[in-house]
Amino acid sequence: MNLFELVSQPNQPPISSPKGLIHHIVKCVAVDAVRREKRRKAMEEKLKHLPLQNPDPAEIYLLKENMEIYLRARAAADPMCRELWDMLFTERSTYREIAEKLRISEGTLRVRLLRCKDKAMEWIRKNT
Repeated sequence: MNLFELVSQPNQPPISSPKGLIHHIVKCVAVDAVRREKRRKAMEEKLKHLPLQNPDPAEIYLLKENMEIYLRARAAADPMCRELWDMLFTERSTYREIAEKLRISEGTLRVRLLRCKDKAMEWIRKNT
């Protein structure tokens, strides 16, 4: 199997030239950058509305730094963990709702979330 076959998407025509491969890579990198920027802006917007009791610049800096660490850890996590975190934190779904949607028990969901958290903490320890 050659490189062009490895990067081709299952429902897309195969990439047959180096120019096509470069175009595909550039497109994917651009899409990732746009998504990353969109997430960063959304998180900054959420930080603006946090009810800070004392808007200390150091506290705001720490919140932004922690948000950056979270976004990098999220990007490094596997797709299942990102999906679970999105349902839990972004959609504000309960454990029961997520478990029903995924057709698993709440206990299984809690174990998966714990493993995702452990993997994220391990990544943070290694990369920060």
